[in-house]
Amino acid sequence: MKKTVIIISLLFAVFIGIFIMQKSFAKEKQRENILRIAIPFDISSFDINSRAHDVNSAPVIKLLFEGLMNKNEEGVPELALADKVDISRYKDKYTFHLRDSKWSDGVPVTAYDFEYSWKRALNPNSKHVTQVPQYFYSIKNAEKCIQGKVPIDDLGVSVINDTTFIVELENPDPYFLDLMCCCLSYPIPKHIVSENPKWATQIGMVCNGPFLLENWSLNNQIKLCRNPQYWDKKNVSLDGVNFLIVPSDFTTLLMFEKGDLDWFGEPFCRMSSDFYRSFEENNVVQQKDSNTIYWIFLNTDKYPFHNKKLRQALTYSIDRDSIVDNIFYGFGSPARSLLSAPLRVSYKEYFQDDVKTSKKLFKEALEELGITKSDFPVLEFSCVSDLEIHKRVSQSLQDQWRKNLGIEVSIKASEWHSYYSDVGLGNYDMGFMSWKINLPDPKYLFQVFEYKNDIINKSFWENAEFQNTLKQIKSSLGDIDRINLTAKLESIFMDELPVIPLVFLKQAFVKNPRLKGERFTPFPEIDFKRAYFEDE
Repeated sequence: MKKTVIIISLLFAVFIGIFIMQKSFAKEKQRENILRIAIPFDISSFDINSRAHDVNSAPVIKLLFEGLMNKNEEGVPELALADKVDISRYKDKYTFHLRDSKWSDGVPVTAYDFEYSWKRALNPNSKHVTQVPQYFYSIKNAEKCIQGKVPIDDLGVSVINDTTFIVELENPDPYFLDLMCCCLSYPIPKHIVSENPKWATQIGMVCNGPFLLENWSLNNQIKLCRNPQYWDKKNVSLDGVNFLIVPSDFTTLLMFEKGDLDWFGEPFCRMSSDFYRSFEENNVVQQKDSNTIYWIFLNTDKYPFHNKKLRQALTYSIDRDSIVDNIFYGFGSPARSLLSAPLRVSYKEYFQDDVKTSKKLFKEALEELGITKSDFPVLEFSCVSDLEIHKRVSQSLQDQWRKNLGIEVSIKASEWHSYYSDVGLGNYDMGFMSWKINLPDPKYLFQVFEYKNDIINKSFWENAEFQNTLKQIKSSLGDIDRINLTAKLESIFMDELPVIPLVFLKQAFVKNPRLKGERFTPFPEIDFKRAYFEDE
């Protein structure tokens, strides 16, 4: 009864808020030409090499920096800092010719800045080594560099002069130019970083994108202003972007309704099903396709998650339809495979939510573990304390596992940075997290789980057959071969289940109706470079 009253109160607040929101935006007069967005957590650093993979950092980094290529609205790479690209006959060598552009301090951006950035990211002795090295593995010797098998100077990047450099690949990669659109491939100012390792934590840091870091008040606000040195400044309309640090989704909603924010929802925060229904009924919610998945990392290095049948039992016992209907209504669909619609090579579901089968598997797991049900330990489920969806999903899973398998699960809720650190260090049993891939090739998702000791592999799982199949797909040129190998990889993964797939997401959001010109790409990123506010 109490829960029903709370939900009704929230829905009433949303309905009233939508009315206030429409009035607030309609009455805007002479407001600063500043885009205002809330993000749930502060950013630890703007360092491209170590933080560009972070879903919280990437949207801000994309406004401060720019790389060789950008994606247009169809998701096709187009020239940015690269003025021309020459591709060899066998598509294993790319020559990039840079346009005339400058860092914010007036120093020219050069090929040496790209070389320095990539070698810094892939040097295993660097304090700023990337946490997602698999994105670089198509570059010659990148994988060997990160593993310390060859010196970093053997990386397949050769600078010809200030405006020209060559990248050699291990094998032709049809999506290499897509990779050049990602934050991970951006340059950093060598003349600054080589002298000041803390450059990316300081106000006024040198950057090369459409905006500059004007102010940064920790756990409060990040203010960006226009970069007068930006090469394409004629296409930048906004005077600035303000990112407010607001941990509570409900507080973010109220601020949006009052007209204090111009955006609510993806990719900056999750919209709960209650809010989504209300916005949908008022025809103000928008959706974009996404390749984002919510999954549960299982620490396979930790007892009892090394047991495959236990992992399968936990996976099959979940009622995903119920979770989607009650928590992700309208912007989620049950995940019974690893690959989302934009990536999948078939529409096969690898299992059904089946309590009977899960009970049988759990019984077999107990036998293999040599214990009885009464001896089975209490499992710990880690989540982020300030995210409403994390709370609701963790409580739902706790109830379902208790009801369906008789397993007791405790919930450990922490603030984001502590939670992410614990998961990365292996100080967890099960960890709930959203995951997305910015490239239209499932290979980059599979590579997360190639080596158990990779920083990004939070499940600490690896499998010899999986590794061998992945090696084959890296060198495969034929589309049919790649499709067949991708299907085999997914089949191996879905049998082993080092993570539990839960929900595929769409990007749902509402925005200031005057805001125009933002660019969404199919592999979901948002670019506000060309955004503007329409006159009333």
